[in-house]
Amino acid sequence: MAYEDYRSAVDKGYRRARTRADFLEKNLIPSKGDWFLQPANLRVFNPEGDCYSWIKRTVIIP
Repeated sequence: MAYEDYRSAVDKGYRRARTRADFLEKNLIPSKGDWFLQPANLRVFNPEGDCYSWIKRTVIIP
């Protein structure tokens, strides 16, 4: 989710966001090879807990 937001900022002309997006892409975003660690029936993720209640977005395994 953060990567998508940084990429959107870069597309809108906020060049400083590119460094942060690149860091996330290289170090924190799982590749397709990493998804095998998740149960096969679990394909959609969303932040849980009271402090994340304002986030309505999800991540879907490709």
